[in-house]
Amino acid sequence: MELEFAKYTDVTKLAKKVDSGFYGEYEKILICPDTNNFWVAKILKGYDGTYERNEDVVLIERNNIDDFSAKDLKIYTASNLAREVLTSDSEDGSNWDNLECESVEEALEEIDSGFGIIEEDD
Repeated sequence: MELEFAKYTDVTKLAKKVDSGFYGEYEKILICPDTNNFWVAKILKGYDGTYERNEDVVLIERNNIDDFSAKDLKIYTASNLAREVLTSDSEDGSNWDNLECESVEEALEEIDSGFGIIEEDD
């Protein structure tokens, strides 16, 4: 697994292994290292921005995880760091924001923001 500053990495398989109950209904789960924190983006099909059922909507949920200091990050491999982010106390189902899209492809383009998404290792 590879993590790169300001670029999202698809961690869907890992997230579902870590906690299939919490992450099980999401289409995609991605994380992005930022300057002093991490972003988790989750793609949920069939719900709108108020969490009402709507089969025509794909929702992006974003959460900011700031449970790590720069010195702590040096001790982790990328895979272990991703696991720590996904199981962080701050990743509790709350969201910093959400955004409605019309498809998973549109949601991935929105998350990508032109920087690309690092694919998950098999």
